[in-house]
Amino acid sequence: MVNQILEFAKSESAHLVVNKEPLHVKKILQECIAILEGEASKKSLSIRCECEEIELFSDKQMMESIIINLLANAIKFTKEGEIIISVKVDEAINISIKDSGVGIKASEVSKLFSPFSRLEGSKKIEGSGLGLALCKAYADVLEAKLYYVKQDEGSEFILALKREI
Repeated sequence: MVNQILEFAKSESAHLVVNKEPLHVKKILQECIAILEGEASKKSLSIRCECEEIELFSDKQMMESIIINLLANAIKFTKEGEIIISVKVDEAINISIKDSGVGIKASEVSKLFSPFSRLEGSKKIEGSGLGLALCKAYADVLEAKLYYVKQDEGSEFILALKREI
């Protein structure tokens, strides 16, 4: 939790340095999955990655931080089933993380990216309430969009990154 608070404070300062470099999206997704695969296995969850070889120009640390945070939340709030990470390319590179978890009430969507905000169904689950706020701050610095898409079951978050390379 202390690390998340420090990261969030750093993201709010004007001293955040963006180190853009050419990145392979599929490789980054696979690395993020490898980091959290053990946690998913403990809950008998599978993680499926649907991604072709795509290259983009972005900050690796910030991008990984966003993906790991979203993936960790998907694992945390999913009791059974699978988590699907997919990438679609149009005017942006859209990385989707979709789970079959508890979902988010419509009345709570406006609080999703607020610092220290804990949603009704998450009070019993460990967390600081900073993860999504940090993801949003990093997305803003990367000039990307991070948004939630309502699902009948579970949740979907999409990180839309510029296609510059």
